Amino acid sequence: MTLAAGGGIGGAALRLGPWEGVGMASAVLSGAALAAIRAARRTESSWSVYGSLTLCGLLATAPFALPGFVRPTPREWLYLAAMGAGSVAAQLLVTWAYRWVTNLQAGVISQLTVVLSIALGAAFLGERPTPVQLLGSALTLAGVVGVVWRQAAPPHG
Repeated sequence: MTLAAGGGIGGAALRLGPWEGVGMASAVLSGAALAAIRAARRTESSWSVYGSLTLCGLLATAPFALPGFVRPTPREWLYLAAMGAGSVAAQLLVTWAYRWVTNLQAGVISQLTVVLSIALGAAFLGERPTPVQLLGSALTLAGVVGVVWRQAAPPHG
């Protein structure tokens, strides 16, 4: 993951600055959120988990967003509505699925986010992945396949 994320613009060398530290803290908190969602899904519906996450997210981000709010154009509202609908559907699906996968499986599969982000950036934004990002993506995919394959293999003995 470090290689995939650390390829940098123009193939900059790997570095660990303040924003990389923020990213790593985000990854730790994301892991905690994943475990909390899995625990909540034992007794709560996908909608109630999604609703509580959305409300907490709104309360946490509104104080920072409101002072610089810029009214979107009608076309931007359309884009925002489409993005919002897609995000709701994706979050509900992943929350629903977390009821049936282990923390290990969910964590490993979530690593695909970086690889997919790189691929979608190349496909839709014209971004060119660096050799380091491609190597990191290949290693990430190999790790995901290895864990899924290992989990699917029947126990020996």
